Amino acid sequence: MCRGLRRFSHSPTSPAGKVDELGLRVVRLHTQTENARAVAAFRKLGFREAVSVPEGIFKAGAFADNLEMDLLREEWFELHPDREDGLAGRPPL
Repeated sequence: MCRGLRRFSHSPTSPAGKVDELGLRVVRLHTQTENARAVAAFRKLGFREAVSVPEGIFKAGAFADNLEMDLLREEWFELHPDREDGLAGRPPL
């Protein structure tokens, strides 16, 4: 894993790193489908493709497909067994 991905994955200030601290149930991101490097990097972090929006963005005079990717709380803690889920078993607010 590259240094930037490791920093994003483990940093307490990153959105993914705030899953346990803020009690987030899901972290969602948006990128363009053609951005293969970003999609690959997010997959390495555990994100999964959730929604593909054809022609969802207008960029440089043309429409481009948009991709939404999610990382669920349970999946985050499966990827980080060293962290404890303080909300496990509690109902959502």
